[in-house]
Amino acid sequence: MVERDNELRVLNGAKRYAAFDKSDPFALARALCHIRQGLCGYTEDGKEGWYDAEEHPSFGVGGIVHTTYTHITRP
Repeated sequence: MVERDNELRVLNGAKRYAAFDKSDPFALARALCHIRQGLCGYTEDGKEGWYDAEEHPSFGVGGIVHTTYTHITRP
């Protein structure tokens, strides 16, 4: 169960990273490929080395909620 939760966290992080980098149409494919190939993981000092971005709601004109992404992380 814990392994499955970790996999979902890593995949959702890759999706957030790709949503941040909309100008790169291959961002998600590249992140998923790096995850499959084992190029992402914990760093030597024990920190997480995954693709990720923080997701924040922001309000636009007329009260429409948009999602913005900040603080991207790349391995």
